[in-house]
Amino acid sequence: SGWGLTSAQKEALLPLLKGLSIALPGIRPVIPINMNQKETLDALVHSSKFRGVMSHSNLNRKISGCSGFGIELAHLNKDLARWSAVARSLDVEEWINDFWLDGRSRGAVLRFREVADLVLPMLVELARELHPERARFAVQSMASRASPRAAGELARLLVHELPAETSAALVGGFYGDVLDGLIQIGGAEQFDLVWTFLDRIPTLNMSTDEQIQLTHQTMATLVACADKNSRMTPFEEQLSHGNRLIRSQAAMGLLAHGGEAAKATLKPYLNDSESWIRLLAARAAGPPATTIVLDIAKDVGLVSAVHTLAHISPRKAIEEVIHWYRDANTLERHEMEQLFRQWKWMTGALVLIDRLSKTRGNTRDRILTTLQAITGRDLGSSKRAWMKWIRKQARNQQ
Repeated sequence: SGWGLTSAQKEALLPLLKGLSIALPGIRPVIPINMNQKETLDALVHSSKFRGVMSHSNLNRKISGCSGFGIELAHLNKDLARWSAVARSLDVEEWINDFWLDGRSRGAVLRFREVADLVLPMLVELARELHPERARFAVQSMASRASPRAAGELARLLVHELPAETSAALVGGFYGDVLDGLIQIGGAEQFDLVWTFLDRIPTLNMSTDEQIQLTHQTMATLVACADKNSRMTPFEEQLSHGNRLIRSQAAMGLLAHGGEAAKATLKPYLNDSESWIRLLAARAAGPPATTIVLDIAKDVGLVSAVHTLAHISPRKAIEEVIHWYRDANTLERHEMEQLFRQWKWMTGALVLIDRLSKTRGNTRDRILTTLQAITGRDLGSSKRAWMKWIRKQARNQQ
């Protein structure tokens, strides 16, 4: 039951309880709570409120009298309070109360994360029953740790009806948090529910601009959740949308998940008026679209252009990146250096070595750090030493 256990026993018990709650969805954790807490009293007086608290707590009864298994969270404080050096209460009701307190709501979300699998049923109820301004923190708690159960419950919140008097800002905030959570932990299993939500957006009490923003967020979620087996219909349909950001997400979805069919679908968009659409279409078209990437490089940003060129025409990317890096401003150079570091790109190393003798101070230090990340070597600030090493690597590869 969780009563009167030693610290070591409780450390062993918690993973077991989490495993059981995943393996046996029919078993519910029971949260011991205090009858004097506000939510408990509200639940007793108003049967329509806080049913999650009613359903998933012992209401001052003995654990043995509750369905499912129970765990006295207050006694696990030292074991679970690793989010802070200061011990914090593990009374779940106090965490719920923190949803109402500015500056403490984020801490409550982080604490819920530690036992998210165990309290998921309660979080779902709270997300549905709390005022939307506070329900969003329950939604964030649900998304704080990836699991198929949490992702499924998040997706089902997309069909949840908010109170009719809910303001447009809160409507957008609630469903926006659900979509953000699905971007973090969702998958192909949630794709169809997210797709269905697209049809619901025009019915929500929001302005046209707010609906467009939510549609864009929904498309981004579809891109994140889709896989190669997902239907491409929503992406194909939204390619003709009037908003460029929504169209870009549609093109990204086709490019990322549409396979060979995406090339045919995106080909007519090589001459699109929107540069980002042209860039994505060029990525799908391959080497023949190299000239298009060069033409729109300044519009989409040098980093995006380099990334696309490296994919469709590596040799051309080598030529252009040297030219672009020399002419780039400080921010663009910094972004390109991050790309070189991520790819461990030797061509990027050549570009940086060329800059060593022309830089000083923090700029040189940043270049040296990037060179070390690319090559795994620390050869100091001598351009000659770096070029000697590069030539040796080239001979070894012949």
